[in-house]
Amino acid sequence: MKRILFLIASALAVAAVAGCGLSKTNSRSDSDQYATEKRDGFGFREIRAGRDVILIVEVQKEYDVAVEGPEKLLRDVKTEVSGETLIITTGGEITPSNKMRLKISTPELLNLELWGASEATVRSVSGDSLKLQVGGSSSLTIDGRTKKLDATANGASRIDGENLKTETAEVRANGSSEITCFVADDLTAEAFGASTVFYLGDPKNVKPAVAGAGEVRKK
Repeated sequence: MKRILFLIASALAVAAVAGCGLSKTNSRSDSDQYATEKRDGFGFREIRAGRDVILIVEVQKEYDVAVEGPEKLLRDVKTEVSGETLIITTGGEITPSNKMRLKISTPELLNLELWGASEATVRSVSGDSLKLQVGGSSSLTIDGRTKKLDATANGASRIDGENLKTETAEVRANGSSEITCFVADDLTAEAFGASTVFYLGDPKNVKPAVAGAGEVRKK
């Protein structure tokens, strides 16, 4: 009898421990899980993004906007279309170490602005002109083709346009920023402070302007 009681007590103890472990696992709120939320967004040809986001932009036939990240933070990402501009803002608990991801597609991209500590990858650009503006410690990588590029990088930001083929480009790098561009014909480049403009291709005309420790040079 004592042995039976001992075995029952042991079984109850094991069950209690297992129950505690199960309770801990289930205590994680659904809001901690990662989720994807589709957003309304049509008719935009420009994108303006604030701080602490990661953008994956595809230039293709259809419009699409989706936000990915912890479910509890989805509400802290605001998206709206004003005129032809998709505006993205963040707040709440979103930080540089806890960035939210947005997957965006649009048939045409004319202008992209990126600020704060945000990141963006843009694929398959095609068009007559493209304007890029980045600031803070943001970074942008872009590929495709455009006849005319107008690009500005401020602060400690970076634009990697090595795989963006352009005919003419006007680029400005300020602070400790960096721009890389591929130019076929005409390049006008400004590099101020401790910034650098790298260029690829064999442009027929290169007009550099530098100040401080700025550099404009072929890569």
